[in-house]
Amino acid sequence: MERTSQVKSRGKPPQHPVGAAGSGLWGTFALLDELREDDHLSPSKFIEVMHLNVSTFARNAKVHRKTVARAPTSPGVQGHLLQGSQTVGHSNHSAAQALPGKGDA
Repeated sequence: MERTSQVKSRGKPPQHPVGAAGSGLWGTFALLDELREDDHLSPSKFIEVMHLNVSTFARNAKVHRKTVARAPTSPGVQGHLLQGSQTVGHSNHSAAQALPGKGDA
């Protein structure tokens, strides 16, 4: 059974298993789509999908933990969400390239 995120985006279930949305930029786009909430990325969805706690997220984003809930659209929070999403996308791409039969040219 595939592991999927429990996060629901705008009342709809996620369209892909977490971490299996594709590789490279396509995986990043799928994750960003799942994290989107109105006009910004949702730190609470990111925290849930990545199995983090708010304190860890805030420390890595270099913001106060209350900023995560009170100002989710702040540049520090949004920048960290984008960077984290890109990192996950690149990690998926690297993992796909390491599979047997991939990258053998």
